[in-house]
Amino acid sequence: MLTAEQITIAIQSFWQEQYPFAEATVWPGTVASTATAARWVELWIDAWTGSARRRTAADRFEIALVAHCFSRNRENTLAAHELASAARATLEHRTIAIGPPDDPDASPIGHVMFREAELHDVGRRQLLGHREPLQQVIVALSAVVEATAAAGT
Repeated sequence: MLTAEQITIAIQSFWQEQYPFAEATVWPGTVASTATAARWVELWIDAWTGSARRRTAADRFEIALVAHCFSRNRENTLAAHELASAARATLEHRTIAIGPPDDPDASPIGHVMFREAELHDVGRRQLLGHREPLQQVIVALSAVVEATAAAGT
């Protein structure tokens, strides 16, 4: 049976290796002050939905992953879109192997298969009092998570 921890580790490891702005990522559970940050990305797994299946079938369910891309860059009004485009290119139509946590060289025990991404610009370009304008673009993806046949039995 695949665990949330195994799936999260696989996705976060892939993101850290492949996303060109990985240093700008604020991970869930970390405390970060974004008051002075010029740009950052928050990566969330929002939903886990199980599929109807036979008891003997391998684990299979869907997840919803959301990358919230933020920028306060006045000179580049498309900075949040650059982060979002990179997030989309990193995850859209990708398959990520889920390995056993105790043996990174072992065969995968499952896979995360991402579908198409949707982008939503929800930024505020106007000044808000004394604060900087905040650009925000959301990248929403759904994915199928499936255990390999041997891992599901």
